[in-house]
Amino acid sequence: SALIYLRGPKFLIYVSGALSMWGDRMWHFAISVFLIELYGRNLLLTAIFGLVVAGSVLLLGALIGDWVDRNPRNKVAHASLLVQNISVTVCSIVLMLVFLYKQWIESIWDGWLTVVCYTVVIVLADVANLASTALTIAIQRDWIVVITGYNRGHLAGMNATMRRIDQVTNILAPLAVGQVMTLASNVIGCGFILGWNLVSLIVEFIFLSRVYRIVPALSVKPPAPEDGHSSLERPAERTEGLVERRGSQGQCPVVLVTV
Repeated sequence: SALIYLRGPKFLIYVSGALSMWGDRMWHFAISVFLIELYGRNLLLTAIFGLVVAGSVLLLGALIGDWVDRNPRNKVAHASLLVQNISVTVCSIVLMLVFLYKQWIESIWDGWLTVVCYTVVIVLADVANLASTALTIAIQRDWIVVITGYNRGHLAGMNATMRRIDQVTNILAPLAVGQVMTLASNVIGCGFILGWNLVSLIVEFIFLSRVYRIVPALSVKPPAPEDGHSSLERPAERTEGLVERRGSQGQCPVVLVTV
């Protein structure tokens, strides 16, 4: 029934994923605009931010994937969620202060306080991006596989739904936060993102905790692979190496995992 579905793990994952993706899309759009506004409509800070984000994922991506593989699922999801949303929240507060007191900040330490603020913003935004990467790996390449019971048909359906959610949020989230920033101000835009992340943090934490409780298989995690390949280094879905067949005795399915 509809009530059972609404309380089920699939729906909870969809809602949690939608909130997370919406927040990510708003933040990725807004931070670039904020950096342009802060630096006198110059693209230098935005370019530096893009370079830092790309470089950190390149250098730390394998470590993040390995961390996801080697730690309990609930610990990974909750830690990534907390780090991501807290980083965005603190970064939004710093941006609000810079927008409100920019002239005063520029007069301190011969302008070096401004450089410190810019550095803090870029570092926090980068940390939020890395945490978002870890959460995406954990949910979309691990949790969903377990929730679907390693069934390729169900997995394809969930992946397709998550992809549709991603595409919709990719279009609507920047539009929404852009309208807030245009009709109000950059400070109000920061406040809007801050409030969204605090609410999203609470809802996602509750939903992921409930999914972890109602799907016992999530509490059992196989040993991490010894070949040195992490989740991030294996872009194909984990179930590409899954083959289901009936055992020679009994009717219990045997799942073979090939790397």
